[in-house]
Amino acid sequence: MINFDIVWELSLRDTDIAEHLLILYGLAVSSKAKTIMEIGAGQSTYVLTAVANENQGEFYSIDLTKEARERLFPHAPNLDAESRYHFIKGNSMEIAWNQPIEFLFIDSGHTYALTYAELIKYTPFVKSGSFICLHDTGERNNIFIECRQAMLDFLQKTNWSFRTMNNQNGLTIIRKT
Repeated sequence: MINFDIVWELSLRDTDIAEHLLILYGLAVSSKAKTIMEIGAGQSTYVLTAVANENQGEFYSIDLTKEARERLFPHAPNLDAESRYHFIKGNSMEIAWNQPIEFLFIDSGHTYALTYAELIKYTPFVKSGSFICLHDTGERNNIFIECRQAMLDFLQKTNWSFRTMNNQNGLTIIRKT
């Protein structure tokens, strides 16, 4: 079973998300999230599977291919053996979804249009008081500036609080109220 040991191992690697993995894990575990979703698989997939196992919840991972989750972690544990992990293959904008979400992590297409559209589509399912996290949204990140701008434009229409950490392309944590 995937657990915190994998989270720790991944956090020690030299990747653009390593410093955020412990934060994602700690936030999702401490908020007792039971329905967890990510859009855009990768190292976070293992972290959020560990959260689902710890919280005895269910984790849904949307991506175009299963290979995305393994691209930087070739000796990874077998996610398909995890009963709480549910892979949904497809375009996030074409997936039918109608369940409440208690923790949402977005790290997908990195364009303004897709980031904004995913926020519009999926945040209505996020329960009040729950967290939405977006990678690649740092203030000093000029590579993925469209992600940050889409997020900021979306947040202007809400009264939700947020905090951005600017290291490793940035991680923004939003609390839905």
